[in-house]
Amino acid sequence: TYLIALADMHPASDGANIGIQLGDSSGIDTGACDYGYYTQNLKDYETTYSAAVAEGSARILLPGDGVGNAAGEGVGAVIWLHRPGDGVTKPILSGHGIAVVGSGRITGGDFFAERTAVITVDRVLAKFDTGNIVSGRMTVWGLAHA
Repeated sequence: TYLIALADMHPASDGANIGIQLGDSSGIDTGACDYGYYTQNLKDYETTYSAAVAEGSARILLPGDGVGNAAGEGVGAVIWLHRPGDGVTKPILSGHGIAVVGSGRITGGDFFAERTAVITVDRVLAKFDTGNIVSGRMTVWGLAHA
């Protein structure tokens, strides 16, 4: 099992959405049907709720849609990869995230997802759907089984 943390991720473009992709020795998988996910967001201290579902996508959309790029805005997430790199099941993931959006308010929620095929995962990429990452940190820990 692996724990992936995204901390203090700040986009170059306002209103960006963050996602992740997995890969193996051939590189990062970006095919239009490589991932399936369910992501939900609770928005802005209100009762506004949104969900995004994809049976086939080029990435896994994380909670925290519309991440702002002004001072004090950004996104963080904790992602669990529930399979060792050499496992026999499809890579499955779950986690949660929170963002300070363009309005300066927060949004966040939970997600679960899969890589739609069995691969030997040896890399992960986090990126915004528009623009670059100005700053932030991604850390990956491997949790050993006793």
